[in-house]
Order: sequence, then C-alpha cells, then structure tokens
Amino acid sequence: MNEPTLEQLSSLGESRGPSSAELVENLPMALVVCDLAGRVLQHNATFDSLFGTPPDGPRAHLRDLFDERGRAQLPEVVARAFALAEDDGGGGRSGGEVEFTASCVPGRGGPMACSVVLRMIAPREVGRACIVATIRPVGEMVRQLDRLRRHEQRLTTLLEHLPMGIIGSDGGVRADFVNAAAAEVFSVGPESLMGMGWLQFIHPDDADHAAGAVDEVLNRRRPAFVPVRVVLPDGRHRWVHLRVAPVGTGDDVGFVASIEDVTEQRELAEALTYQSHHDVLTGLLNRSMVEDALRAHLDTAMHRAARPAVLFIDLDDFKDVNDALGHLVGDRVLTAMADRIYGCTGTDGAVARFGGDEFVVVLPHVASAEAALGMAGLVLSRLADRLEVDGQEIYCTASAGVAWLAADDVVAANASELLRRADLALYQAKRQGKNQAVLASDTLLATERHRMRMTRALQRAVHDDLLDVHYQPIVDLAADRIVGFEALVRWTDPELGRISPTVFIPTAEANGLVAMLGKNVLRRALHELAAWRRLPGYERLYVSVNMSMDELDEQAMARQLAAALGHADLPASALYVELTESTLLRRETTTMERLDAIRRLGVRLAIDDFGTGYSSLARLRRLPVDLVKIDREFVRDLGEDPQAADVVGAIASLAGSMGLTTIAEGIETEAQLAEIRRVAGGFGQGYLFSEPLPAELVPDLLLGRRQRRAA
Repeated sequence: MNEPTLEQLSSLGESRGPSSAELVENLPMALVVCDLAGRVLQHNATFDSLFGTPPDGPRAHLRDLFDERGRAQLPEVVARAFALAEDDGGGGRSGGEVEFTASCVPGRGGPMACSVVLRMIAPREVGRACIVATIRPVGEMVRQLDRLRRHEQRLTTLLEHLPMGIIGSDGGVRADFVNAAAAEVFSVGPESLMGMGWLQFIHPDDADHAAGAVDEVLNRRRPAFVPVRVVLPDGRHRWVHLRVAPVGTGDDVGFVASIEDVTEQRELAEALTYQSHHDVLTGLLNRSMVEDALRAHLDTAMHRAARPAVLFIDLDDFKDVNDALGHLVGDRVLTAMADRIYGCTGTDGAVARFGGDEFVVVLPHVASAEAALGMAGLVLSRLADRLEVDGQEIYCTASAGVAWLAADDVVAANASELLRRADLALYQAKRQGKNQAVLASDTLLATERHRMRMTRALQRAVHDDLLDVHYQPIVDLAADRIVGFEALVRWTDPELGRISPTVFIPTAEANGLVAMLGKNVLRRALHELAAWRRLPGYERLYVSVNMSMDELDEQAMARQLAAALGHADLPASALYVELTESTLLRRETTTMERLDAIRRLGVRLAIDDFGTGYSSLARLRRLPVDLVKIDREFVRDLGEDPQAADVVGAIASLAGSMGLTTIAEGIETEAQLAEIRRVAGGFGQGYLFSEPLPAELVPDLLLGRRQRRAA
C-alpha cells in the first residue's frame, strides 16, 4: 500500500485549491505523519528546519524526536488518542486528539520544550489509519508567559504595598481589587469594600460626585477627579482625593481608582485660612476681614432703611497694664475685652481686633447715629466693669469713635472713609478725656478737614522756611535797658490767615516738623543778632530760643548749636536755650547728659514757664541752668492780689539762693512792673516794653530806646 503524501493530507475534506499543500508545507509548526507503530512516513519543511538530519541519519521513528522522558510517555499518549478516536464505519478510527508538552531533541542545540498534538486520521485515499503529529516549540512562549506572570505578580505586590489606596474593577463599577492602604483609609477590612461596598462609605452629600466620576470613566472613557468625604465606622469623616481612570477596551471597561487621604492637608489649609482671617490672640476677625465685611454691608446699604455703623474702640492707657503687670497679663486682658465686645455686638455684626489694643465693630443695621452712639456707650460700660486676672483686680476703660452712614452721604459709602471717620472720632474722644464715645459729626469732620489742610500747609511752610520769626525784648529792670530778645515763631498762611503758635506748634510736634522748625529759627535768630550786636551799645546783646524735647533728644544738638554760632560768628554767650520744666525733667539721665554738653559750649540755659510744672526743689537744684522765667500766670495778678506778689517774691528768692537769674514774663501794666521791681527785680519781658516785632523793626526799637535813655 502506498504511503500518504502531504498533498493527499492537505486535500482532505473540501478542496481548497493548489495552494493547500504549500500552506501545509510552510506551517509555522512541524507536521509529521506516522503509522500506528510510530514510523515516520511524511513531514513538512518546518520539520526539517526544526529537527534537521542528525549525523546518524534521518529520524525514522516518532520517538526519535523526544528525549528519554518524552519517549517514555509517548505510548500512553498514543493509546489515549486511539481511545478517543471514533469508528469511521470502515473498520478504522479517527478524530482522537491529545495535546501534551514534551522535551524534544532538535538537530542543533539542547532540548527544547514543545507543545505536541497527536490526532488519529484514517483517510480513504490512503486506506489505513495514521498518526498526524504537530509540534510547536513553546520555550519562548513559556518564557513570555513567565515574564508576564512575574510582571503581574510585581504589579500586584506594588499595588498591595502602595501607601496610597487603590480600588480596581475589571468591568463595571463593582470593585474586585482593594489594597491595604485603601482599607486603612476607610478603616474597614478590604472585603467590606468589594463589589459596591466602597460606595457605601462615601458621605451622602458627596455620593453624587463620586458616582459622576465613575460614570465619566465607564461611559466616556475619560479620567476623572473629585474630592469626597469618607464616612468612618465611628462616624468621623476623612477627606480624600478620588482619581479614577478607565481600564480595558471595547464594552468590557473597568476602572482603577486611587484614594489619597488629604485630611491633614485640608485641615492645615483650613487652619491657615482661619489664621489669615482671624486674630491669633483673641479669635476675632482681623483687619482685612472686617473691612471686607464692611464693604459687603455698604454694597447693599442704599436699599435699606437701617444702615451700617462702625465703632472704633481703643483701650485707655493699656500700655500701663503691660508695663505694670507684664505682657502675659496684658494678653489675657485683651482676650477678656474682646469677649466682652463680642458679647455686646457679635451676633449682630462683625467684630475685629484692628491691631494692638484697638477693636472695630461693624453693625450692619442701625437706624440712626444716636442708636450707634448708644451701642458704643453700652460697650464702653461693659468694658469698664471689674476684671479679675490671676487673682488681680483690673479696671480698664476704653474710648470709642462712632461713624454712621447717613442716607444722603455718598462719600461715606466707602469702607476706608467710614473707618477713617470712626478713627477721627476716637481720637477726639481721647482728647476730650477718654472713657467716652464720640460721634463723627459734621462739625468734627469739618474741623478735621481744616486740621489736615493746616498740616499740609505747615509742612510746606516749614520745608520752605516760610514761617516768620518775631523778637520780644528782655529788659534789665534795674538799668531799664534791653539786654536780649526771645525769638518767637509766627505763621501767617496766604489762605488760612494768621494761626496761633498754640495751634501750629503742637501740630508741628505731632508731625515731626519741630526739629526742622527749630533749626530754621535758630539760624535766622543768630543771623539777625549778629547784625544787631554791631549797633552802638548792644555789643553784648543775646537771643533766647526755645527748644523742644524732640530737639534735645538729638545726640548731635550741642554740635549743631556750635556750628550755628560759628556760622554767625557769635560767641556761645550770645545764646540762651529755653526749655520747659516738663522737658527738663523727662528722662532725667539722658536730659542731664545733653544739657551738660550744651553748657560746656558756654551756651546758657533757662527754665521757661517755671512754677507750672511739678519739679521738686531738689531736682531743680541739680539742673545745670542759669536762668528761671517766672510764668505770666503769676505775674497777671500782681498789683491786685497780694498773694501773687508773695508767690513771685518766693520764686525770685529761691532762684537767687541757687545763683539763678529771673525773668518775669507777661508784664503788661505799670502796676505789674512796679510790683516785679519791688519783690523780684531781675529782668522782665512783656507787651509793656514791646510786642514781638519782626526783625526789620528791631533796630529802630533799639536805637529809639537808646535815644530815650540818653535824653
């Protein structure tokens, strides 16, 4: 009987054309036909390339293809294939198919794992049963599967041990993977999160957001992110960032979700936000937040009958509390005062610590200015109540400025302006004696506008040296002779008119202008004096200038005086420096050092307005002064009140006992002059001799008086 050929085998069943043999010949697997005894009858080209022809000749038997172990299992496999085959009705059996893996021996190299499929066939064209074996090397496939398996194991291990929670699904919304970190976030076992369980722990208010994220992934194949709260078994909740991404293709789409616990970060962010909006010490709103609240109320104010009001509150003399009891107690006092203010007004408006010991209250709905003022009075009354801190009784009052938005006041419908008005009213309350509330009335605002206008004009005048210096003579009462002048600054503004020194000098001090003003007066006074000392009989004339605490505080004051005298070519004896009692006795140690430096120059020192301060005789004795000026308050009643003469006489006697000269100020009548000469003597100054004169009129005064004395 002829052996079956590959052409015959390839044509089994429905004919597929002449290319079938070629296809069999070039299959990517070895194909071999054997008889039931295992003898090789035919094979394809792939068989030749895989097994080749060994040196001992062609492989004649199926068992020659396998190693010892493969050969041992071959009979059992053939028997199974035969047992599985079915009777073909012609006395043969076909169709039994068995697949097994065995180690084959190729023509070159070492053994290799192969997948072998044996099938029983009985083609009628051949006339007997055959074994068809297909052999495919599986080494590379096994290696690839092994690599894939190891990669999957690594990925699974990685996901299990990630510090971030992971939940995954191969298809749909039901979770089939939960790592340990996810279970820790939810504070439950992984099994509780499987299936639909993980969605049951999402906060009800956030459930729709989570469901929407999953829907975005499963239906639209797009990653999604949503912050949600997770409800823990004990009722607490955690904030998590849920990031969901699709996995899979076609209709079989699942998801993988990362779950990051951001509770601490969120709490920190909330704490930082709170701190940026609130005062750390008192817990009240801070400055920026109360301004925002005021702006919000002002935006809707024009549509309501009741309108916003601002209370600007400042604790009176709070520095004394800190100095006496320490800042720790001071902080507790501030906290207690904040609680009291909030207790009076907090439920109706916004309360803020504005800074230091200042507080601002915004009342959104106030019917009138009087009602706002009444509320401020209520707050101040509560603040004045006794306070106990660490067993110490503390009484602390406060002052308040009140600003209310009137219906027709368009300018005040601005947060900064309303706060500014309340601040102005606060400082007016301080000036009026503290522990009171003052309303920012039209009169107060007009006064403040005038003050600001005057301040700007004064700044310009001082910087441009536009103020005038007038000179009032100082007379030797015994010789009836002018011995010197006091330089007095005067100011007449082109728009504001003449302004009293009692008004503009405090303004200069408050705005840091007094030092520059003093330098201007000193320079001009010494320049004028140098010219007057050239007049016959006035070679020893001197000038007296006033010096403030701000000027005395300058370390280089002695050098500045020396430079000014040198520039005018005058001796130090030509200058007196006048200081008030309060200036001399403030910061006594530092003051003494400055005075000694000035005195060493040869410049003489005078106490102005003596008797109006609180100096003791012992302290007065230590001061390096040369002259005492008796205040006009004591001179005014001379000639009318005998006690006035006694006081002036006592001052003159006291000064004389310490080797000091006296000048009586404010002499305006002959009776006052006569009394001064009787009880004090010394020197005098006042309108009786001359009003303060501009520099150009002084020479005429000196020459005219000299002529009268000569006559």
